[in-house]
Amino acid sequence: MDVFKFKIIPIINEIFLELFIFYIGGVIDSSIILNLKELNLLPLDLIIKLNKLKEDLHKSNKFENFQKYIGLMDNVCGKLCGNKKDIEHLEDIDNLEIKLQLNYLIYRIIDFFKLQNNFDFSNIRTFIKNNMEKWLITTPIVSLTNPEIYYCGIFLANELNIDLDKQKIEKFLDNIYNSIIEETYTPLIEETDQVYYFLKACEIVYDHIEPSYVQKLIKEEEEEFYDIDNLKLMETSKLAVILKIYSLLELPEKLELKNIEKILEVIKERINDNGVKQFPDGSISSEATYYTLFIHYMRNSLKTFDNTNFIENIIQKIYRNLTFLKFEEDINFDLVSEIFYSCESLKWLNCIEHKETLSQLSKYLFPDYITDKIAKIGSLSKNNIKYRYFKIDKITGHTKEIL
Repeated sequence: MDVFKFKIIPIINEIFLELFIFYIGGVIDSSIILNLKELNLLPLDLIIKLNKLKEDLHKSNKFENFQKYIGLMDNVCGKLCGNKKDIEHLEDIDNLEIKLQLNYLIYRIIDFFKLQNNFDFSNIRTFIKNNMEKWLITTPIVSLTNPEIYYCGIFLANELNIDLDKQKIEKFLDNIYNSIIEETYTPLIEETDQVYYFLKACEIVYDHIEPSYVQKLIKEEEEEFYDIDNLKLMETSKLAVILKIYSLLELPEKLELKNIEKILEVIKERINDNGVKQFPDGSISSEATYYTLFIHYMRNSLKTFDNTNFIENIIQKIYRNLTFLKFEEDINFDLVSEIFYSCESLKWLNCIEHKETLSQLSKYLFPDYITDKIAKIGSLSKNNIKYRYFKIDKITGHTKEIL
């Protein structure tokens, strides 16, 4: 009975919920709903409410949005699976940096849609296992779009269950740590992305952050590094990652409150109704949007997004980038990165159980009267109906399936 209650019922509820969504979105006709009613599996009052919502949705200007949203998975999965051979051939690219970074980003998207079993990763698995000395190196130019090669290798090895020489990796990470603390005066400001990937690699290799690493990474930082004009020159993502690093290290008190406020002030200036800019005069960036959403979730300040509607821009970017994306050696990294961070933002908006995120979804998907009702809710309350869902950790950003 426990297995039925806690494992089977949530999956059954999920199947019914998906049917309701496809019904009001016009993907399936009424015959399935009527058959369920004949079997006494659906009460009449629920069917009446579904029909009312379906009618209202079709009459509103949100119907096209709704169809795009529920069709998103089919479009992304179709693009990936339809280019299966081309994606697998990316593993044969000679350029080491492109090979690892591309396979990392594309694997993350494949993982997002749980498509791993559709692809053959044997080539990249063999390469990672037999060429540690080649990929266990640092990347000349590091960013959140172009991650460290060694981190890509460690991540993929962990995901693909590749048995590596752990001692060699630990020695390499020790050298990275020593290089960071010896060559930079203020690691978090000067080498933000490098420190971030180092810590993420440590999470995989050690399953935690070594306490001994923390002390010298957090140095007494000169006030000039947190000068507001200096912060304005930095990417939004990097500013957000600085706050995320302090959360990862579980030492937020080390960064003075006034400096945290300065960072948040700069980020706030780049938030508009449709997303977040990477730079003051730049365009909306999926990467900047994702990290900005995350740090406000981390800091319990989601009310910042009360008057925004990011989802339309996120969905448009995914569809547009899918159209132009070609899986070849000179692939456009920005297209892949924007799809990846757009998917991460959607996952975040769907998995965070807050009124603010529910409102974001409703603004894009449903007639205005539903959004207005949500706005009047004091707080979201739990009910007795169990669903399967994913919980996002406020510190790491990792997701955990909950039943």
